[in-house]
Amino acid sequence: MPVQIAHMLLLAVVTGNGPGYYNSGRFYRRSVPLRDILRHLDSRGYKKRVDELNHPDYHKLSQHKLAEKGLLKLLGFPVTRFIAYFHPRSGRSATGQPVTTAQELEQLLLEDSADRICFKQPEGWAGHGFRAADVVRSANSVKLQMMGATGASCSVEELLQTGIGNHGVLIEEFLEQHPALSKIYPSSVNTYRVWVKVGTDGVSRPLMGFFRLGRSGSIVDNQSSGGILSLIDIDSGVVGTATDGMPDHEDFDCHPDTGEQITGFALPFWEEAKATACAAVAAFPKLRFAGVDIAIAASGPYVIELNVSPDREGAALMRIPSRNFMED
Repeated sequence: MPVQIAHMLLLAVVTGNGPGYYNSGRFYRRSVPLRDILRHLDSRGYKKRVDELNHPDYHKLSQHKLAEKGLLKLLGFPVTRFIAYFHPRSGRSATGQPVTTAQELEQLLLEDSADRICFKQPEGWAGHGFRAADVVRSANSVKLQMMGATGASCSVEELLQTGIGNHGVLIEEFLEQHPALSKIYPSSVNTYRVWVKVGTDGVSRPLMGFFRLGRSGSIVDNQSSGGILSLIDIDSGVVGTATDGMPDHEDFDCHPDTGEQITGFALPFWEEAKATACAAVAAFPKLRFAGVDIAIAASGPYVIELNVSPDREGAALMRIPSRNFMED
């Protein structure tokens, strides 16, 4: 214990990171070298470096999901099918029809082919505001069978009355994930987060990757929403032991809900996912660094979103010093 306290104090003095970060990185483990502990940027240093790599004026281009999706789609990246952007004043469908009322949205869903859809807040993060539903059609109306713990059924109007579309909401066809990933945990689309940096030579390179899994009936895989994650071997695509986001950081070799093996699992389409993530970061102007969320269908990778300032505690949790990959 005295050694751990000394390291904690040294971390605070040298890097500015406090006890919470020390615990997040599980730096109390004897297997973590002190030299690695001291190579973690604090929050201010990390933000400063992010802004050096990604021009602040361009952050919103990828932080607003409508703008982000438009750029990715325009450049031919694999993305989930866009159905509409609902907004009380400016909503439009993918075919240019107004989608500003419950009646217009219901008619659109009645005519659309998607049997399962999702709703995304344009500037949502960590899975907040995400909803998914099965579309149940009758002769001239639509019911939404919501996915998740409640599984409630509601009309389009009832859903909008919750305020989900007050400031706009993207509506997309729900991605059917790869069977091997669904077997591990079927309730969420389980994604790869690939951290990518464009070097001074202009070449995009994958820095590290996490495999993210939902749990406990959640329809999102974010660790902040109760999910678990594990480090991906960047070369082989083989997954390590998973951990949760609780203070004690419980480890899992198998998924706690399904019992399916996680540790040692070889991810499908890993090479293709890395290449797609690298190309996506390079496609955005004035962007050199991002965490790219990649979903995997039976046909291959899909870009879900880019995060221009991915949570630095992800690197700490996987015990990868941020200075090692943030510096040129």
